Amino acid sequence: MAFWGLQLETRDLNGLADFYANRLGFTLLDQNPERLDLRVGQTKLCFVPAEGDAQPAYEFSLNLSQGSHAQTLLDPAGNRIEITADAGLSDGVVRFSLPVEGVATVAQYLRGELQPPPPLDSAGEPGTWLVGDEDWSFLLEEADHAKANFVIATVPGDIISELKVLEYPYFIHRWHK
Repeated sequence: MAFWGLQLETRDLNGLADFYANRLGFTLLDQNPERLDLRVGQTKLCFVPAEGDAQPAYEFSLNLSQGSHAQTLLDPAGNRIEITADAGLSDGVVRFSLPVEGVATVAQYLRGELQPPPPLDSAGEPGTWLVGDEDWSFLLEEADHAKANFVIATVPGDIISELKVLEYPYFIHRWHK
């Protein structure tokens, strides 16, 4: 199963509503001055207004197995979206990048704190690490701490839990349906 939910900050709720609902054809669940909720396959993608002077931008991969082709897009807020068309994966957000300092340390922390531990835990290219399972994963990327933007990610799990990732503004909810 893909990520069940992502809550991200933005400076452009209206531009993102137009981009995701009208250009990409995703289901608009709710739009008001305080939030934008979209359905992207199995993922509920929520954008909320950014705090302070932040100009948040994220990187994530969407799998759209029907009638799609692989491409990379930038949305109006500067989020980098990689669209894949893998029939073997669930539709929705399947990978989400988390910039961190000390990739191996954060990977070890996540591996120890996410219960049960996700089966996918591997070093990728130098300075990256994947933590997750076959359908959803975090791509930990070596980056300056200043690149960390607020995110709440909800992933499937056998045990309901909430995790704050060290000193980062990252929150991971495991949820059992």
